[in-house]
Amino acid sequence: MKQDEEFELIVHEANRPIWQTIIAGLIFTFMFYLMYHVVMLFYNFGYSDDTMRIFASFFYLIVCCIVAGFAFSVVKSVLIDVDKDNLILRYYLGRFSYDSVSPAPSLEYVSVFRDGYYSYQVNLWYIGNKHFVMCDFNDSASAFIFAQEVARKLKLDLLDATVRGDFKWVEVEQTEIH
Repeated sequence: MKQDEEFELIVHEANRPIWQTIIAGLIFTFMFYLMYHVVMLFYNFGYSDDTMRIFASFFYLIVCCIVAGFAFSVVKSVLIDVDKDNLILRYYLGRFSYDSVSPAPSLEYVSVFRDGYYSYQVNLWYIGNKHFVMCDFNDSASAFIFAQEVARKLKLDLLDATVRGDFKWVEVEQTEIH
């Protein structure tokens, strides 16, 4: 597998806020507490219909804790490999990662969209009306610099959709922005 630096485009979510990490830690701690009680249940009472019924309840709670803990701790990255025409979704849980590789959809263009009063989104459009929100910015200048770089790297057109009803195609500079 390629190192991150070798991909044409990488969109990485920011790290989780500390409060989400703390909540995930508490949820996983509770999950291990439940698992300890399941082990102690079978150790003290053995296998019977009652212990299996109780085990089912504990198992349900343990699965809920795993799902909730992952929701508060998993970070996703999107990597585009133009050479092999692959779209890689990389999920991080601490230092561990899992890659989901799929063929890249037919990318059409990049747009900068004004979302509300103070937020600008950079979207990557593919297959008709489907899009992926790549990043949010507080100012249009930063959004356009990022969108220019994405459009240049992926050799796509750039659409300025910051003014409602007045969309304009923007010329993409082919020189690298640093």
